[in-house]
Amino acid sequence: MAFFKEFKEFALKGNVMDMAVGVIIGGAFGKIVSSLVNDILMPPIGALLGNTDFSQLRLDISKMRDVTSSAVHSVGNIVGDVTPEAVQAAEPIWWNYGAFIQQCVDFTILALCVFLMVKLMNRLMRKKEETPAPAPAPAPAGGYDYQAVPVDEYVEDDYYEDDEPRQAYIYDITNDRAFTLPGQAETIGRESKNDIVIPDINVSRVHAEIRQDESGAWILTDLGSTNGTFVNGRQIKSTALHDADRIIVGTTNLEFQLI
Repeated sequence: MAFFKEFKEFALKGNVMDMAVGVIIGGAFGKIVSSLVNDILMPPIGALLGNTDFSQLRLDISKMRDVTSSAVHSVGNIVGDVTPEAVQAAEPIWWNYGAFIQQCVDFTILALCVFLMVKLMNRLMRKKEETPAPAPAPAPAGGYDYQAVPVDEYVEDDYYEDDEPRQAYIYDITNDRAFTLPGQAETIGRESKNDIVIPDINVSRVHAEIRQDESGAWILTDLGSTNGTFVNGRQIKSTALHDADRIIVGTTNLEFQLI
């Protein structure tokens, strides 16, 4: 019973079933290619060569036996079994070069069909990869579902550096107030010790930090907050900010501004 159980597990594996399907489809595809060669392509080619059946193109090389017939006759006199008449009555020897050429044509057409199929699949996969991702959905009135929003990592090359330095601000849309960012690290949170105090119960005591790095980029970093930090609808761990980026901490809406 253990043997049959092991065989069942082997036979029902995904890769074995895929291989079986591939063999069946490959066999059917081979018949289509053979029909294309034998019934469509080879008859007109054979007609041009004066032979409707291309596979019958062959050379009779039986005459090569005439060269050795005298030697065979001499041996026959010795052994008493081989005669020149027996040599002449033997089956002819054919050099079937037409069948070989037809097999080469079969292979060429099959390889061309496989190449075209692979090229088509690669083009379809490339189009699928180039399809732009849909825009993030706007935040619901009751706040974000923090578990459903993907987390972005900060990519340094993502920052677009302005030609001229501008003053940075954090505008609190919810409470209608603005905070000037001097350049050094500024913390955002619910406690009064923060540089930017947000009176929101859904904001952590020390929620996030915003700072300017050596390249001039403004970096917003979540400091392990309970409800997460969001930029333009996406939860982030650390990301570069751009002018007019919307920031959500808790249920408070902020906007990063460069003026």
